Amino acid sequence: MTPRGSVLNVIAGPVDAQTFLREARWAEETWKMLQLDAPNNLYRERMLMAQAHRDRLKADPTYNPAWMPPNNDADNFQPGLDNVGKVNLLLATYPLPRLEQIYRFVFEKVLNEKLSTVPVVKS
Repeated sequence: MTPRGSVLNVIAGPVDAQTFLREARWAEETWKMLQLDAPNNLYRERMLMAQAHRDRLKADPTYNPAWMPPNNDADNFQPGLDNVGKVNLLLATYPLPRLEQIYRFVFEKVLNEKLSTVPVVKS
């Protein structure tokens, strides 16, 4: 996340230490490049971050840029796209969102998990 609370990257699901480190380094290096190219310009930062995720998505062999969701339903992802591809597609479409704007979508649509609204109670 950025100091302003915007999400740079998401690791959806459990990964090994090497993958975690690679993704964290990518986010940090990409953020540093954004700050050199567009310091304090949120619009330009979003454009550049979207492009960075599109570039990663284009490198994914399972991604089909011609695929369109049925009925333009944004909740559907291209079949065969793994969680990394789904995250890159999400963040290429909605770059630098605030955590509260995407956490539910990531849990429910990327990870296929349900979020509970039931309060945690000590037993």
